[in-house]
Amino acid sequence: MGLDVAKLKKDWDDAKIKAEIAEDMKAGSAVGANGTPTFYINGHELVGAQEASAFEKIIDDEIKAADALIKKGTPLKDVYAKRIEMAALAAPAPAAAPAGPPAGPEGKFDVKVGDAPIKGSSSARVTLVAFSDFQCPFCSRAVPTVRQLETDYPGKLRIAFKQMPLPFHDHAHLAAEAALAANAQGKFWQMHDKLFANQQALDRPALEKYAQELGLDMAKFKAALDSGKYKDKVDAEAKEGAAVGATGTPTFFINGTRLVGAQPVDAFKAIIDKELKAKG
Repeated sequence: MGLDVAKLKKDWDDAKIKAEIAEDMKAGSAVGANGTPTFYINGHELVGAQEASAFEKIIDDEIKAADALIKKGTPLKDVYAKRIEMAALAAPAPAAAPAGPPAGPEGKFDVKVGDAPIKGSSSARVTLVAFSDFQCPFCSRAVPTVRQLETDYPGKLRIAFKQMPLPFHDHAHLAAEAALAANAQGKFWQMHDKLFANQQALDRPALEKYAQELGLDMAKFKAALDSGKYKDKVDAEAKEGAAVGATGTPTFFINGTRLVGAQPVDAFKAIIDKELKAKG
């Protein structure tokens, strides 16, 4: 990029830059950005890697509002501040959480494990339910974090995986079906690892290749994908996620406490430790 590398290395460890990053993180937390990506369009919160149409609707509405202000004499340079001021007057409460039903006691959501694939002891005191998408880059970033949690909380944490393929990821739905087809043969987590390790190759031939490498019964695997055997189940789990406010991926529920995005492991541990303490 043509940067002054010596200066870059020096600035990398500059306390001022670290302070700026810390301030950005603090500002995000203050307005309710508890996961990435979180966007604010003239103050309107939008959580997760959503479809372009979700952004466009807000942008179109804001352009109309801006045009109305300009016609009334607001200088263009002041439009953003004016829109934020108007939003604050209209809704003085803090930014709302992602869409979903009201949380239950202590801000918890009623998330059922059901027949989702599970790792960990059935007697574990803490259950983490992940709503995830095999084609989502943020979801793949969370995989090592979840693995670390498994290691750090042996016997205390069980992990359930639910499918939430985003509609703009062209191979995500079929990959989710392939994972459930593998689950029917007792190899969900092995397929889970292969899919996340190969996010750039999730088309049908690649899925069959992974199934063969795992030693699956290929006739049964292909038949499941050909017939769409697990399509309705994938759709049902995605709908379930949306119903509890999972508007982007990954979204996690730790004993019902929602955590959005590929967050640092300490964010998960803070909730897990609190739950373990509450359960003695």
